[in-house]
Amino acid sequence: MRRYFLMAFLIFSIGCESNKVNRRVVQMDDVIHKMKENNSNYESWFRYKTPTNINENEIRSVDSLLLEEVEQFNTKQKESERTMDDLIHIEKYQCNYIPVLNEQGEKIIYVISKRVNDNSTWWEVYEILGIRDGYISVFKFSLNLSEKKGGKIMPNGEA
Repeated sequence: MRRYFLMAFLIFSIGCESNKVNRRVVQMDDVIHKMKENNSNYESWFRYKTPTNINENEIRSVDSLLLEEVEQFNTKQKESERTMDDLIHIEKYQCNYIPVLNEQGEKIIYVISKRVNDNSTWWEVYEILGIRDGYISVFKFSLNLSEKKGGKIMPNGEA
């Protein structure tokens, strides 16, 4: 009996670990600075936005909302008979969370993500936004944290 309990615990632990979001919080001003240094267009992303912070509880909320949206995205992909390569396996992505306030004072989190083979080196946000092909290797997502409401995940081919 004890052996079954241990095996169930290990399976549960492995299952939970596969949904872990590999993320970091990046400040809007830092992203704008890097984009200016590299002659990237930042205006469309950050026009009329104000930098803000995000706390641990909010980060967990973003993680949860992101995982829900990824699950919905993958379900739609499967329904349209896409291949496994067309699915988002979140554990293979680096997710940059950029917290901002919109004109109404609502907290918006931009999630800019890149699929990677090795998580040791993080891509800069301007590098990710500069990718123009690769379909599912990049996805963008924004959510309104004030309303706990996510938007549509936009893979690189749609963004």
